[in-house]
Amino acid sequence: MKLPRVMLLLGAGLLVGTAAAAEPQPPLINYQGALADAGPQPTTRKLSFNLYDFPNAVMPIWGPQQFDNVAVVNGRYDVILGTTDTAGRSLAVVLDGKDKYLGVAVDGREILPRPLILGSAPAANPPASTLPGPAPTSAVPPGTIVAYRSGRIPDGWLLCDGSAIPEGEQYGRLRELIGATVPDLRGLFLRGIGQNSDPAYRYEGDAARGLSELQQDDFKAHSHRFDDYTFSQNAGSGGKAWGSAGGSDIDNSPGSPFAHETAAAGGGETRPKNAAVYWIIKY
Repeated sequence: MKLPRVMLLLGAGLLVGTAAAAEPQPPLINYQGALADAGPQPTTRKLSFNLYDFPNAVMPIWGPQQFDNVAVVNGRYDVILGTTDTAGRSLAVVLDGKDKYLGVAVDGREILPRPLILGSAPAANPPASTLPGPAPTSAVPPGTIVAYRSGRIPDGWLLCDGSAIPEGEQYGRLRELIGATVPDLRGLFLRGIGQNSDPAYRYEGDAARGLSELQQDDFKAHSHRFDDYTFSQNAGSGGKAWGSAGGSDIDNSPGSPFAHETAAAGGGETRPKNAAVYWIIKY
């Protein structure tokens, strides 16, 4: 079987603070890998890393953390991940003792399959939340809505189909935020609330909209110009002007305007190009 051009050498270890430290030290992941196409000469590559709850997940729970110039010597490299990703999310929050999967991208291309990072006890506890219910198990806050390309909804998420939120302590945070039911987002686009400073994206009605308020479809008011002709008297034999022998769509009686209507065109709704996904919400 032909091997992929880029391969990984597994070698990940979790580094935690020592017990003698005055405060718990943030966790770090020391990851070593090998690139099969790097060659014997030292070089640098652009590497990006994400952590996922399961091997085929679409949304990472942490990451990316990007390194623009990683030294590669004899095809091997070594990086230390943590303490936060590019969005400022702490690695300590996602290391909850459960197995994770590491996504590694070389020069923008992810290497598959994702290697397994075995779970271990978290090195530090995340800050306590003022919302009811158990502490979150990832850096994704309850109420987060994302587009998801699978009918198999991942653990920790609910489909946005308008159904009642299940009973249970684990759903307490979401109930506190949005009420007893998840939003029904089937067939809907999402729109940022508030007034955009750019006039090209500004609609006065947005300033008064409430969060999660449904807005019906609409078409911006506009007009099409047609020239208007008025005849002072009947013209031509039989009182028809500019038409065929069988008649014309022009009523040329004295003082009547020239009127024309285009044929109907289009489908059943106004929409941009789109692809079908599921909207899911974090609990």
